[in-house]
Amino acid sequence: MGATGWHYFTPYQADAEAALQHLREGVFARREYSFGGGGFGGPDAPMPGAGGLPGDPASLFTAAGHLGSQEARVMRAAMSGDYEGLTAEERRAAEQLRPMFQMFGAAAQAHREDEDEEDDEGDFPPGHQPTTIDELLEMVAEDGTHSILDIERTARRPGFGAATPMPPDRIEALFGTTQPTHDQVEELWLDLSEELDRWEAYYLTVYRDGAPHEYAFIGCSGD
Repeated sequence: MGATGWHYFTPYQADAEAALQHLREGVFARREYSFGGGGFGGPDAPMPGAGGLPGDPASLFTAAGHLGSQEARVMRAAMSGDYEGLTAEERRAAEQLRPMFQMFGAAAQAHREDEDEEDDEGDFPPGHQPTTIDELLEMVAEDGTHSILDIERTARRPGFGAATPMPPDRIEALFGTTQPTHDQVEELWLDLSEELDRWEAYYLTVYRDGAPHEYAFIGCSGD
């Protein structure tokens, strides 16, 4: 999917860290984030990997039951390796198909082992809905949420998961003023987000009638 540039406005208050956390809580409550594997829509969207494994032997056995008697015999023999009762022609067909079904079986076994390993590590079951931001971040891992939720704190210096104050000289160079308005930020935020490293953000004060009115948080995150 690649990284996503984003921006948010939130009411101004003296404490920028408090403003950031208030913003994050609202975004989380409204489920305005990617829930793993790309694509937005929150935890009601289908989880990646929730469906069955293509070529699962159990489903193939079931499918064989819907075939004609000869085809079903050949499929069952190819899956089981038991060629008893087959004609010479059916046996040749089953032997030719056998490697494919062995491959399917090995893939299904590996898939089950991966799922068992994930369960042992405490991963979340398909369809689980996070109850906290920290839990959500654990679930999406390196995919990120492609939102402000990936930014966990404010900081003086740029860093992973941090929002830093946009330097005044950079504000003036980009917006032509040290007191940018909402409309100015809305027009130019994308240019700024493209300059940032992943999982980093700037924040700046947005003015109305010469007074602080909002914070704008502009960042880039997700994979």
